[in-house]
Amino acid sequence: MIMSLDLLAREIVRLSVHGGTTPVLVTPSYLSFRPEFFRQFVSAVASRTDRTVRIDWLRTGRGISAVIGDRMAARQAAKITRMLRGDTPASHSIELSSSIGRPDGSSSRARSELVIGLCDNRQPLPPWATAISLGDNSIPSADQ
Repeated sequence: MIMSLDLLAREIVRLSVHGGTTPVLVTPSYLSFRPEFFRQFVSAVASRTDRTVRIDWLRTGRGISAVIGDRMAARQAAKITRMLRGDTPASHSIELSSSIGRPDGSSSRARSELVIGLCDNRQPLPPWATAISLGDNSIPSADQ
């Protein structure tokens, strides 16, 4: 099944705003997104809400390979964030994180942001998160 970015964005906003959960894009470990995906994805989500979009990229690996991977991911996240902020006056961002943000954050910054998680399928998710699997056939339909 192929899901358009518009359908995915609509589902993300529905889960976040009406479902009281943090939607998390879950991918197989071999799948990574190019910066243009994030540009189009954040644009699609932002067009459906008046909130800033923050993507929490879950990185919980350990060991030397994780440290090297985290450094490369940090550079990629900074590049994507600069690109997103260059496209719009909003402060959209992608941030490396050791946890996925809660949907009903206690700070005013968290309430003004629509938080979306991103991780590979080896990462455990917190109870307040809803996985949206990408790269396989288990993507939820809009009526689930």
